[in-house]
Amino acid sequence: MRKFFLTVIVLICLAGALFAGSTYWFGMRAEQQYLNTIQQASQAGYIQLTNESYNRGFFQSEARTAVAIPDLVNLTLVHVVRHGPLPLCTSPEGKCQLKPLLAVIETSVELSPETRVELKEVFDEFPEIVSLKSYTSLSLSGDGVTQLSIPPVQKTVGKEKVAIIWKGLTGKVTFTGDLKEFKGVLNAPGLEAVGDDGDIRMTNLQSAFDVREGIHGLFFGNATFDLELLEVGEKEGPEETRFSMKSLKMRTKSEGATDTVSYTMNMQFDKVVADGTSYGPGGFQMEIRKLDAAALAKLQREIGELQAEFPGRSPKEINQMMLAKYAEALPALMKTSPEIEITEVKLKTDEGDFLGKAKIAVDGSNAAALTNPLFLLSAVTAHAELTVTDRLLKTILQADFEEDVIEAAKETGQAELSEEEVKALAASKSATRLAELIEKNILVYEDGNFKASADYQAGTVTLNGRPVTLQDMQGLN
Repeated sequence: MRKFFLTVIVLICLAGALFAGSTYWFGMRAEQQYLNTIQQASQAGYIQLTNESYNRGFFQSEARTAVAIPDLVNLTLVHVVRHGPLPLCTSPEGKCQLKPLLAVIETSVELSPETRVELKEVFDEFPEIVSLKSYTSLSLSGDGVTQLSIPPVQKTVGKEKVAIIWKGLTGKVTFTGDLKEFKGVLNAPGLEAVGDDGDIRMTNLQSAFDVREGIHGLFFGNATFDLELLEVGEKEGPEETRFSMKSLKMRTKSEGATDTVSYTMNMQFDKVVADGTSYGPGGFQMEIRKLDAAALAKLQREIGELQAEFPGRSPKEINQMMLAKYAEALPALMKTSPEIEITEVKLKTDEGDFLGKAKIAVDGSNAAALTNPLFLLSAVTAHAELTVTDRLLKTILQADFEEDVIEAAKETGQAELSEEEVKALAASKSATRLAELIEKNILVYEDGNFKASADYQAGTVTLNGRPVTLQDMQGLN
């Protein structure tokens, strides 16, 4: 029996030593992964990450990361790193992590004293912000999962006594240890804010992305954004303006071939109501094809480096710096003959429909034109076309002329016109303008629709099959 107890004691001691040794080893691995992550994330350029400190303990370590986005925010991320193989900590759901992990990192935000002063009113109204935390679980392979949860809030804030109902937010991001693949989801069930001068309501915001690193270090993949409902109201005295959008859906996709990059964006909505007028369903789809991948990667790096020079610069100077950088990169971006195409614009209204599309293509083989802005248009071809229901176009023109009629009456000191007189004058002007547009071949009337088709090539504009002259455009102001 004594021998048995002695064996058990020895095994317990060995197990304890093994656990202690593995915990120490996992602590070193966690530190290495933390430092590697900062180094790789800093390569994005526009976000500056700096390790302020890393104090490694036996069961857990503490670290601080300085985050700087020029002209936007400066803050410190405070991390509590609990070492594997069995890190003792709690997840956002209040559950302990029982599976073997490299580490679990609890992260909170610490703002600088200056930022706290600037945002004092925000923190006074929402002290919960200070306690927000995210949790990152690192697997034994180095892959990770970050989870964020912002709890619901219901309160009345500000001197205006704005009643806020915030239904919370949850987010989850998974990533590989080399930070070359990311997947994430974000969900916000709803927000409602009601005050004396207006209100805003939002329901069921959902977003997701799935991206990975591809050619030339660029990231490619898919992203989605869905919003069930957005309502905004604004009051000015007795008058109130309202806007609402129902069922907004956005999809983006990026792909990289051998040496080029393509992007697609699609946006659809079921219904928009603005000032009592209803529009929809409607949609928009755009494609950018054959951008030079190496040139785009270089531009992204240089923009990141340029942003380090933004502090202390005026908005005008920043815009000039950015435009100069884009102009410098333009010839290289266009040498692969890129295309930009709006494949569809559609909108239904109570008065009729609008349809349109357009395409611009660049001849990348025309090197002289690409390097000389004066000859750039010689390398460009373009096409655009639209179709609009006659009733819709007449309604748009008449509404525009009604404003002109009222303004002209005020300027000339005429007696105030009645609503019927304004509408009659506007309808007459609208009919005259449409007749001029048809006569000059700028619009074509066909099957109850107004149509137009325009092309540009080699410095010549063709409208509805006929070259356009300066004389055609005169007298239309």
